[in-house]
Amino acid sequence: MMSPPLMKTPHEKMQEELSAIAQNVLEKKCVVVKIDSLTLKEDIAKGISSVSCTLKLNSEKIKIKGDGSGVIDALFSALLAALSKRYVSLKRIELIDFSVEAVFKKTYKNRSKMDAPVEVRVLLCGGGDGKFIFRETSTSMVTAAIKAIISAAEYFINSELAVESLYKGIQSAKERARPDLIELYTFQLSELVKNVSYEEKIKDLSED
Repeated sequence: MMSPPLMKTPHEKMQEELSAIAQNVLEKKCVVVKIDSLTLKEDIAKGISSVSCTLKLNSEKIKIKGDGSGVIDALFSALLAALSKRYVSLKRIELIDFSVEAVFKKTYKNRSKMDAPVEVRVLLCGGGDGKFIFRETSTSMVTAAIKAIISAAEYFINSELAVESLYKGIQSAKERARPDLIELYTFQLSELVKNVSYEEKIKDLSED
């Protein structure tokens, strides 16, 4: 099982930098992903978890459901099934590993060990050599897992939208003879595509 340190890794800091680029490009057009509640059913004999919930993308609501080996795998599968046609780069995202660790701190010394917060860390691959870690903490392992998967979905969705915006921005800047914008947008685009394959997305954009 993956077991990175509780402190953030250098790669997570890079993720934050790339996320900041996407947010800067999209500004108010960023997508916020939420799940307010989720139904989880466990088939203990078969070792299969089934989830169903309403996924929110800003004000849009999408009902999703999926099966997998545990809540993380089931929710991840449900998200990909529902969103990968719209956000094609999600097809390349793979769930590699995850870990769960109790967070025992001095601030929790008056609590029992049974209700200490847990941190769930999810490791994903972006279709190339890039690895991504998403971590969330809650007193509920399932809640922490859901939040980690949602954080990942939000990250990859907004990254793809930023790639699309930058690609179109470069084409527009070329038409307007703006080498300054071409240089800026090309740099931002080159950063975002380092660890995730957007080949299919860029191909689709070039054919429009």
